[in-house]
Amino acid sequence: MNPQVMRPSFVNRVSPRPQQMSSLTTTRRKRKPKKDAHGRQKCPVCNKLLCKGSLRNHMNTHTGEKPYSCSVCGAAFVNQAKLKRHSAIHSEEKNYKCPSCPKSFKTPDSLRTHKVVFHNKSSATRAISAESASVMQDHVFLI
Repeated sequence: MNPQVMRPSFVNRVSPRPQQMSSLTTTRRKRKPKKDAHGRQKCPVCNKLLCKGSLRNHMNTHTGEKPYSCSVCGAAFVNQAKLKRHSAIHSEEKNYKCPSCPKSFKTPDSLRTHKVVFHNKSSATRAISAESASVMQDHVFLI
């Protein structure tokens, strides 16, 4: 059978001529994930419930596809939110100010690490020994 199937019922809104659709496209349309009562779809890999747009991005985590790349360094990401968060490291702006000292940081993660290492501002730090805090401090300066 020819992989290109003419579908006369499918008409382009711009052109009244029928469009050709591949059998892969028609197969994909038949296998739409079922929606729950809130319109969310289940991921076929991990069964997580997501809205349609989120499911498309979520599938990148399973396939390893990273379609969003940084224009500065070329680093690639599975979704636009992670690219946006990464882009802050290339900025000269330091919008995240430490409330306990005059230091400022480019990302909220850097500020959070700073607070844990230098100001002991987390319950998790009670379990951190002086030696591991020193290692974390060295890591902060590498960032």
